[in-house]
Amino acid sequence: MTDEDGMTDEDKGPELIDAREVARRLGVDRNTVYRLAEAGDLPAIRVGRLLRFAWPAALEALADRRAYCARPQRLTTDIPGR
Repeated sequence: MTDEDGMTDEDKGPELIDAREVARRLGVDRNTVYRLAEAGDLPAIRVGRLLRFAWPAALEALADRRAYCARPQRLTTDIPGR
């Protein structure tokens, strides 16, 4: 389906939202969104001084991060130096 500009949804690309909207949708503080972006856990696009987030990519990245964190980690009882 095309809009008045003759562009389809595929032509427009992903929905870009700001950190406040990401925080609202995820139910977290806006500073958490910035920390995740700074750590590389939440993909962001810099537009001048502002960060914008592609909503589908943000959801996918956080789902991958959650899956990684939920995986059982191998704990060792080795004590260095012994």
